[in-house]
Order: sequence, then structure tokens, then C-alpha cells
Amino acid sequence: MWRKKGIPIPEESRYDRMSPESLYLMLESGLGTATHLVDTYRAIPAEQDVTLGNLQVELEVALAAVKALRRKLVVVP
Repeated sequence: MWRKKGIPIPEESRYDRMSPESLYLMLESGLGTATHLVDTYRAIPAEQDVTLGNLQVELEVALAAVKALRRKLVVVP
């Protein structure tokens, strides 16, 4: 793989200590939970505030996993 021009690799985080397989699992889990939360948000109007907060957390975790995977797997010349 190579780094595409114009796409910066984000700074390091605590996720960098995890194995790529763990990061993939974290990404899949976060996206799966986020999908479920979107369905919950649409179905239960009374709990929308809590659901949106949880959705944001899951998406931030998934994004952190993607950033860590980019740092691990993208080869910078």
C-alpha cells in the first residue's frame, strides 16, 4: 500500500498498541452497534437524546480504529 497525496495520517492514539485484528473487530463492532442505534433512534422517539449520544460514541470508536489501522497498514515512503 502507499499513502495517497493530500490525506494526512492522524496522530498516534492508545489504539496504536492494539493488533490489526483487534482493530478490525472494534471497527466492525462499532459500525454494527451504530447501525442498531440508528434503527432505535428512528423507532423510539422518547429515547432519542440518549440514543444520539451513544451513536456518537460508537462512531468515534469506529473512527479511532480506522485511524489506527491507517497508521499501522499504510506505508509512508
